[in-house]
Amino acid sequence: MAADRKARTVVFKTLEEASLVEIKQEIEKEIEEGCLVVLQELKPFEYLAEFKEQSQSENLIEMGFDLSTIHVDCHPPRGYYTNVSLMGLRAYIEDNEITSVLEKYGEIKGPIVRLKYKTGHELAGLENGNRLVKIVLNQPSIPYSLKIDGEWCRVIHSGQKPYCSTCSEFGHNRRNCKETVCHKCNEKGHIARDCTTGPDHDNKQKQNHDLREATDTEQGKPMPQDNDESQNKAEPPNETEAKMDTNGNDNPN
Repeated sequence: MAADRKARTVVFKTLEEASLVEIKQEIEKEIEEGCLVVLQELKPFEYLAEFKEQSQSENLIEMGFDLSTIHVDCHPPRGYYTNVSLMGLRAYIEDNEITSVLEKYGEIKGPIVRLKYKTGHELAGLENGNRLVKIVLNQPSIPYSLKIDGEWCRVIHSGQKPYCSTCSEFGHNRRNCKETVCHKCNEKGHIARDCTTGPDHDNKQKQNHDLREATDTEQGKPMPQDNDESQNKAEPPNETEAKMDTNGNDNPN
């Protein structure tokens, strides 16, 4: 019974102060009059609403509602199901293709929603290719991108965790995976871009050194000289030079 009530419940936050009466009126404008069973203020600017029918809560999650000049997005309560957005998925891809990929991450609740441009947009009413799927997750997360019917799309949901394509575990990515093998040095624990022991590392350091020298030369900075005392030591003047003054006359001293 508690699960049924949770399925009929939404939570939402407002960006400005509003009375419960105002919120009730705006929600009923969007859904229908008398649709609410509970309207509760959880803390300042955060509320919970329970509806008579599950379809009513699902409609509000999909559409949200307007409060004064602010649009309010609604979400399912924590622990029931997760709203998963599929971004940039080509519109012609069928729902059954989406279901076949997502069902490995949890139980899909309800139909897949094809999102449209919102009211006020120049293209309002047209589909934008994005989808909204409600899932009760049985995995820690869903990867940031998925390939569905041969096409890649971006995946977004709350509490999303990094996914490693090397070890197929959540919580880190391939770059930080201890099982990743560097193709330069064949050691585990890093990718080639971060390699500090491969044969290209010394070459890269030499290239950086040569580049710094070339830059210093262009900017007129003195180049470091070899430590050769014979080059740095000035030759003493000979006796003839010592007896000549600056005008070429004999130095009486």
